[in-house]
Amino acid sequence: MWFRKAFRCVHRGQVYTLEKAKPKHIVALMNWFSNLDEAQRWGGPRLRFPFERKAFENDIAWRTLPSYVILDAHSQMQAFGQVFERKQRHHMGRLVVHNDTRGQALGQLLIEALLTQAQSKDPRSASSLLVYRDNLPAWHCYTKLGYTEAEYPKDVPYLEDVAFMVRDLLKHPIQLHQGSAV
Repeated sequence: MWFRKAFRCVHRGQVYTLEKAKPKHIVALMNWFSNLDEAQRWGGPRLRFPFERKAFENDIAWRTLPSYVILDAHSQMQAFGQVFERKQRHHMGRLVVHNDTRGQALGQLLIEALLTQAQSKDPRSASSLLVYRDNLPAWHCYTKLGYTEAEYPKDVPYLEDVAFMVRDLLKHPIQLHQGSAV
């Protein structure tokens, strides 16, 4: 697996840590979504709601897909995301930032941290993700990092109003200012 135990970085004067998701994080994550639409826009159309723990764990495949959290200096989870190989790229999935900390560029930090982690074990020249076209904060975050819309893959179930985005990591290298690795 790709994971060093954890690493820390300073972002906007605050210390954050990326670490592998644990069961307690998954339980907390279940409380971040208040309705079926929110849940499925984040986790996909097969995500069942209201959540039941075992079903939620299975639906997001957190034990089989590399799943990570961003923790603040008080060990509170501020973001969650998954990164895995799809079409020779590091694919970002189920990215979410806690409602209370949105607008602080933690989405950018999450993506850069996930890519740093993935690249350390399995260098690739590109990254990809899916995003709803009307999710303007996410769209802005992704384009700021160098993601551009690309042709929707034929082997990925089509979701209406969802764009497939790709980032060339050679043209848009990772911009993470990592503090200390642990």
